[in-house]
Amino acid sequence: MGDQVNPANDEGQPQNQSHETPWEFFISEEERHDNLNAKKADSEDSDSETNVEERFSFKRMLSAPNAADWIIAGFTIVIGVVGIFQWIAIRGQWKEMRASGKQTDQLICLYAKQVGKMAEQVEQTHALVQQADLDRRPWVGVQFLKCSNCMVDDGRTLVIGDLSVTLVNTGRTPAIDMVVEHSFRPGPVNGPIPDFATIDRERVAANKELEAYNPTMAADLRRAYRDRAREVLAPNAPRGITIATDYRQKRVSPPRPENGSVVYGFGRITYYDGNHTIQHTTTFCVKNTVGVDAEFSFCSTGNHMD
Repeated sequence: MGDQVNPANDEGQPQNQSHETPWEFFISEEERHDNLNAKKADSEDSDSETNVEERFSFKRMLSAPNAADWIIAGFTIVIGVVGIFQWIAIRGQWKEMRASGKQTDQLICLYAKQVGKMAEQVEQTHALVQQADLDRRPWVGVQFLKCSNCMVDDGRTLVIGDLSVTLVNTGRTPAIDMVVEHSFRPGPVNGPIPDFATIDRERVAANKELEAYNPTMAADLRRAYRDRAREVLAPNAPRGITIATDYRQKRVSPPRPENGSVVYGFGRITYYDGNHTIQHTTTFCVKNTVGVDAEFSFCSTGNHMD
């Protein structure tokens, strides 16, 4: 008995398996395996935490970088440098576009000013050309009015020996294809002053009436009017027009002013300049009031040059 060993006193020392029952041995093996597995798991968790910390720690990235870290860092630097150069290029393009826009605005303003100046120059040139044309063109007008042997006799009769006017071309070039028309007729004091527009209407109406019973004569008259004589009047050259000759008008004595009559002499001259592009017209009108005297004077209207 004194030689037996107490298992409780020998705890932590190797046990003699011959003194353990199979059941105790199985339980002790299970406990030993559980302890070993727990220690191993603790060790693995500690190693895993250490590896994670080392893997994601900034210190490790600086101290022990791997290839992927260097590649990522390189791409990041390249992208940053490219972005900087792109920003510089875009900023330069924006400055160039802005400067180009300012230059375009300046060019537009300059072009507008030049167009305005050109328009002014064109207007001035046109005015100069017109003035030159006016200086060179012919100007045909009435310069003299004369009534020869005109008087009122003792029987209160108006006698006109020769009523005439003188045309003069005061321009610098000849008047070509000049057609001279004139007429002489009495009219009431308060009536309208006759003109060639009225005479043209009367001529057309009379020709239509003549056409009804004598077409041949009407055609001859139209042809004669169309083929009127056309003249050339040189610069400073005179051309006389006889309006009326040997005309006599019986007058009532003493006449009442509102019942009096007027004797009109009027004419129309048409002509062209050397270019034959514009037809110019000169009109004149003279009158003598019955009961005043035998003198003629220009009418208040009907005297015009263009």
